[in-house]
Amino acid sequence: MEKPGDLMSEIPSSNILPKPRRRLFLLLLMFPVCFAFFIILIQFIFPQGIIISISFSDAHQIKAGDILKCRGVAIGEVISVTPNTALTGVNFKVQLIPEANAVAREGSQFWIVRPEVSMYGIKGLDTVVGAEYIGVIPGDGAPQNSFVGLEMAPGLEKSVKSPIGIVLSGSRRGGLNPGMPVTYRNVQIGVISKVDLLRDASGLKVACAIDSKYKPLLAGNASFYNTCGMGLDIGLKGINVAMDSLRSIAMGGIALTIPDEPEVPVESGHNFTLSDYPPKGSEDWDPMIDLDADAGFSLSDIPSGIDAVASSTSFFGSDGEEIIGLGIPLNGGFLFPMALKDISGAKFRSHHSMTQFGDIFPDRAFDDLAYRKMTTTASFTEWPKERIGDIPPHEDLYAFRNCRFQPRLISKEFISSQAVTHKFLILQKTFPKQWNGAAVISKTGYLAGILINRDKKWEIVAIPRELRNK
Repeated sequence: MEKPGDLMSEIPSSNILPKPRRRLFLLLLMFPVCFAFFIILIQFIFPQGIIISISFSDAHQIKAGDILKCRGVAIGEVISVTPNTALTGVNFKVQLIPEANAVAREGSQFWIVRPEVSMYGIKGLDTVVGAEYIGVIPGDGAPQNSFVGLEMAPGLEKSVKSPIGIVLSGSRRGGLNPGMPVTYRNVQIGVISKVDLLRDASGLKVACAIDSKYKPLLAGNASFYNTCGMGLDIGLKGINVAMDSLRSIAMGGIALTIPDEPEVPVESGHNFTLSDYPPKGSEDWDPMIDLDADAGFSLSDIPSGIDAVASSTSFFGSDGEEIIGLGIPLNGGFLFPMALKDISGAKFRSHHSMTQFGDIFPDRAFDDLAYRKMTTTASFTEWPKERIGDIPPHEDLYAFRNCRFQPRLISKEFISSQAVTHKFLILQKTFPKQWNGAAVISKTGYLAGILINRDKKWEIVAIPRELRNK
């Protein structure tokens, strides 16, 4: 007889398995989620820079894979070069590195760096042996992804933070173009930014941007001339080609020249005359101008010297008056070089009002200096006693004529002390004769001495103590 347990073991059983379609659906649902998470993770670990678009009129051999540089450092890569829809230019797509995303802002300037060879040197030399690349000067405006590239490297008006704008008015263009340099002593100090006709078309105006550190060179009596073209000097000795003219063949531009007595610098927007040739005699001009002035005084606070004038004569008779030196106004009179008293007919005269202060005749003598008390009712600004001191050793000084002209730097390297005689000899420097008797001023703006010319040597003589204490 069979047992009940045996009967149960003979009953068939089945295993219920999940449907394959449901598992496949779950896998397909998880795949895009995992892929999106993977992409986000990759972008977080390896962030990507912004892609910007730059349009140029010509590709100039730039191709995909070439780089974008800022201050000599690669900050991006060209990923595509395509013509625009009108076939009038090309568009570059540039992938920036994440650290350079700030370049994608309004005001950024892009240009293709190419080699430029001239007698002034070679620009873009690294592109001679390597690939050309795109350069950039970052802007600081609102975010922007599309830009129009420049046809040439930006001039100083874009690369310096505070350029000084001046305008030159001339009669002809003479080959001048934007981007050409403005030079002084063959050193570039600025750039031509625009060439256009005057409003009445009677001539042209040339806008220039001058580097702010060269502002002292923009003297009110400075001269500008066009260096484009060939300059020939034909004489008995043959044909002479000036070196400046040879350079202009390759470079062109505008040159600046300054007289021996430079006037105070002009402000931005000043209008100068543009000539076709340098001024007569300018090859002999050799002014001293302080480009790194750190004087702690204002010219408006410095009493001007009083001109010492005398009649000038020539073969044809009297030619008027010429300035022979200066008198320094202090203590109710003028202090001046003793040598001026020996010049016949010499007298003191204001440089701006033409007021006559009488003949040069000393009331007191102080070795190399003389002093005359003024009895005239004409007014003049004199040095206050509290701003008169000793000659400071081992310090730069300034010779000051009057508020019309720039002070002339007397560098401490050219001052030899003669402490026993209270004089300081100026080495390897010369001044125009009109500066004989000029005030010598310290950096802080006090009167330290008088500049005198003795035996064709220039010295600084201390202010007599008798005149300081009165």
